[in-house]
Amino acid sequence: MPVIVESIKTPTAADHADLIKIYNDAPKWLTTEAIAEEWLSRTLADAQLHLYAARFNDRLLAAAIISPTVSETKIAWELEWLNVRKITRNRGVGQRLTGELQRLAKKCGASLVVRRSTESPLPSYLNMLRA
Repeated sequence: MPVIVESIKTPTAADHADLIKIYNDAPKWLTTEAIAEEWLSRTLADAQLHLYAARFNDRLLAAAIISPTVSETKIAWELEWLNVRKITRNRGVGQRLTGELQRLAKKCGASLVVRRSTESPLPSYLNMLRA
């Protein structure tokens, strides 16, 4: 089965559990002081953020948070957060999720960008999105 990318607005109980696992698997530099439940509640409640996830065999393996921004000349989908479960890393899931987000952004007349700075190295598929 292929990895399916979808928007998550109201997660099922299983999706909720998977999103908590995805957050808890994130490297320290990618997490906040919030516990996973608080992070997920705030993300879903914020109308400015859009949560996308990669699904395989009815389980969420990765998640990304997009923040659309509009300037005078262009529309951008800023990739605020992305993580892949540890057990699924290095299998192309993050690259598949990012590629689909690029396709969806382009369909809306936007570009997918990464503006966040970090001391930790990013995967190559994210480095190419640097604004």
